Amino acid sequence: MSFDLKNLNTATSNSASCPLMHPVHGTPLVNEDGSAWTIDLVSSDSPEYKKAQQTVINRQLKEASRKMQLKATAEQVNQDQLTILVACTKGWSGLILDGKPLPFSTADCRKVYEEHPWIREQANSFINDRANFLGNC
Repeated sequence: MSFDLKNLNTATSNSASCPLMHPVHGTPLVNEDGSAWTIDLVSSDSPEYKKAQQTVINRQLKEASRKMQLKATAEQVNQDQLTILVACTKGWSGLILDGKPLPFSTADCRKVYEEHPWIREQANSFINDRANFLGNC
């Protein structure tokens, strides 16, 4: 089989749909109408990921140079990781909150990831698996 680097590029802004699985049973989450719960994500090789990562690192370096030392906390590292994940999230479908469809917004995205760590774990795992962004290669 012949490969072409163009077909193996994961450093794009092309998103892929991550199907959400039940946190205990591991079964796909679907609504009564059969629509799946999915989150549209870009890979950890994408420009969005790199830009968010650089923003976080630049903030950390600026803070370190201002204080002459870096005093990172677990809470700040957690928020920095969340910032990167939110930047990699392009939308979702099927999510229901309080019996109503949950429209996508950056603020709600952050809130969903904060309040539902199992969704955050699934999204993080998905963006770091290059196979999710290479189709049938």
